[in-house]
Amino acid sequence: MPKQPRRALDSPRYRVAATTVVLMLLFAFLRAPSPAGAASTPAGVIVPLYFTTGSQWNGVIQAKEAHPSVPIVGVINPAGGPGTTSNANYSALTQQLQSVGVVVIGYVYTMYGARNVTAVESDISAYASWYKVNGVFLDQMAYVPGEESYYSSLTNYARSLGLSLVVGNPGVDPAPSYVGTVDTIVTYENYGFPSPEAMGGWNANYAKTNWAVLAYGVGSLSNACVESESNYVGYLYVTNGEYPYPWDSLPPYFGDLVAELASPPTQVCLTMQSAQFGGGMINGLWTTIQENGSIVSTGFTPLTFAVTPATTYTVSAYGYQNFSFYEWSDTGSTAMSRNLAIGADTVITATYFNFGQPPPSGYSEISASTFNSAGSGISGLWVTFWSNASILPGCSSPCSSGQGLLYSCFSTCSFFAKDGGTYYVGTADYGGESFSHWSDGTTGRFHQVSLGNATSNIALEAIYSP
Repeated sequence: MPKQPRRALDSPRYRVAATTVVLMLLFAFLRAPSPAGAASTPAGVIVPLYFTTGSQWNGVIQAKEAHPSVPIVGVINPAGGPGTTSNANYSALTQQLQSVGVVVIGYVYTMYGARNVTAVESDISAYASWYKVNGVFLDQMAYVPGEESYYSSLTNYARSLGLSLVVGNPGVDPAPSYVGTVDTIVTYENYGFPSPEAMGGWNANYAKTNWAVLAYGVGSLSNACVESESNYVGYLYVTNGEYPYPWDSLPPYFGDLVAELASPPTQVCLTMQSAQFGGGMINGLWTTIQENGSIVSTGFTPLTFAVTPATTYTVSAYGYQNFSFYEWSDTGSTAMSRNLAIGADTVITATYFNFGQPPPSGYSEISASTFNSAGSGISGLWVTFWSNASILPGCSSPCSSGQGLLYSCFSTCSFFAKDGGTYYVGTADYGGESFSHWSDGTTGRFHQVSLGNATSNIALEAIYSP
């Protein structure tokens, strides 16, 4: 029989329809980032019209013609699968849908990996031969570890027949090990919209084209809700259809759903995250976002903020204790503040040195200590590390006409500098303590350090008087 919603998920205790509208109003502010590094790709629509070959598909065709940029996938289901013989009505429907750019895929059930793989392959072959579809929809997909190879083999078989899209439908969040076994996984098939927080969990580590949602029982469409959900998934479908047959007709707002996906977003998500240089992600470092000189958001990484597309913002990353900002991973800039304007969801990563550990490969450690003329250590004097330094006249503290400030701290402290470069270290006066010279005899306040190509540890000692 054609696919039906799971009763365990669709029992009355799950059908809290009264909360749906409230959630829709909140979704615009609870969006999670798209996968690290890049802007979002447009989201499309997947249409599971299992019970019709007729006029219901006309709305899909009209929406595609009106908004050709929105990807639309149509799932056909002649008889709980391809049937025992070719169905001329479905053959004609497939050609009609494909003629306007709709990707057509055929329904096949898999019994959570328990159905004989040869039988599934036979259904896939029938779809390819009889209906010339673009792909297949593997329903009742397993979601606990153990059946990954089953679905990988079916995807490979579909590819061998020239089918380009394989969608798997467990209807719930699968184990991460299933990512890549098919092209797209339906992680939600249930009443009402899914929680954005649930969609933005571990799934956000992968391209959103890996995910799709099927939501039914949604009485009216919220543009904010659609915009929010499109940040998480490659395909979505929303209908007012009710159990037990939610997929037998298009919702009255289907055209609006496609139109909303075709519209530029009114807001997009900027996410700032932090990582250790040469290591893994780290959380809890302070960041700020400014617009026109005014701070609009502050917080600890990872920090996500809804910004207006094409508006320029200034973002800043700050260090703490052993962690010092080094560079932005996408640009290589070592300036802790940067300006950017984005047009879609974007994640940027600030990279940090951990001075509590040895320097990474290709870097040397430069440390600066301060002592009085009697040889006793002085702590807490201001130290700066520069990539260039042209000292301004009359400076009694480390001030420079250059723009190459890399790091500042209180003595005794260190900085990791890339091997092969030239750097400058300066120390400031404070109270009755005035810089005199460096222990190696250098009298200039800015001590030049030239590093070779081999990692080394350079320890500088600034002497103060009296």
